[in-house]
Amino acid sequence: IVLFVTICLLFIFFSSPEKEKEPSFGVNKGDYLPEFTLKEIGSDETFNLSEFKGKKMIVMFWASWCPYCSETSSELEQLIKDRDDIVAIGINSQDVEDNESDVVNFLNEKNLSYKNGQLSDSDLAKFQIESFPTILFVDSEGVIQEGVIGGLTKEMIEERFKTIK
Repeated sequence: IVLFVTICLLFIFFSSPEKEKEPSFGVNKGDYLPEFTLKEIGSDETFNLSEFKGKKMIVMFWASWCPYCSETSSELEQLIKDRDDIVAIGINSQDVEDNESDVVNFLNEKNLSYKNGQLSDSDLAKFQIESFPTILFVDSEGVIQEGVIGGLTKEMIEERFKTIK
């Protein structure tokens, strides 16, 4: 009898339909991208993510000393020149290894047209970013659809956006 009850309970537990989860705010797949304000690098101006509501976004967390960040930023620049339905945002963490002059030099050398802002390490910790580049693919409603650690080509980025509304 105990075995029969256990089997029945397991069947009920594993066969019950999952309730559709409402997205929460965070940095995991299915979460809404948190709202935050960034200081634009090389400027006194600020911007926040709500400015881009209604558009697909790619958010790349990067560092100037990271070779994969350098390669991916160039690929991302090529992509946004070809696509006006995607907004790109770069977020740099100014840490001991990445001082402001290195960051500005990196951006000038790359001649990037998309917005790049800076977060302190303490603010970056809220996003639980552990490696660079970390790339978030966000749909037009602000929900994170995928996160990738490591470099990507333009083609790889475009492929991911094919399934994002």
